[in-house]
Amino acid sequence: MKRNSVFFIAASALLLASCGGSSSEDVIILKVWEDANNHEMLRGVADQFIANYKNAYPEAASIEIEFIEQTEGAAMDDLSLQGPSGNGPDVFAFVHDTLASGVNNELISPVEFSDFVKENFSEESINAFTFDDLLYAYPITAESQVLMYDNTKLTAEDVGSWERISESGQSIVLDSAGSDSSAYYMFSFMNDVDLFGNGTESNKLKLDTPQAV
Repeated sequence: MKRNSVFFIAASALLLASCGGSSSEDVIILKVWEDANNHEMLRGVADQFIANYKNAYPEAASIEIEFIEQTEGAAMDDLSLQGPSGNGPDVFAFVHDTLASGVNNELISPVEFSDFVKENFSEESINAFTFDDLLYAYPITAESQVLMYDNTKLTAEDVGSWERISESGQSIVLDSAGSDSSAYYMFSFMNDVDLFGNGTESNKLKLDTPQAV
């Protein structure tokens, strides 16, 4: 699902609920927090949305959309400071692992149009923004890890499943002593722990289990 569709939905939810943005009798101003790298793309989307809204509701107040630079990783923390004072955004992007803090601190509410999301997004992306069976955001992007292997050492069959990778890896020894390799990228492959019990135990991180250690 492309970002522009998500932007339309988010902005529509605010306008239809009549709860977003500062306003006067003639103008509604929506404040959007988003990474600066996406501002140019979203401005074009916003202009089209404003035109569509004006055409659909010619008697309604006009709309202005203000874009403010905000990184997605820090958005929820900044919202906890600016939201209660009334200076927070009407639409903002955030990373999924900050969802729980937003819900627990009552910074965000369940979204409108959840049926649309369930029909158009992957199950994994929906689960990432669901808390206690309620959807709190519209997924816009997903990042996936890619496994690359040396085909002079391993075959396609060797990497066909995690079980085969584990078995095949026993025959490969990497001498990384004194190298500059980054443990950050390898950490996720260093244990067989299921974080949060693979979604079944939301209150237990599982990093202190024998499998993790």
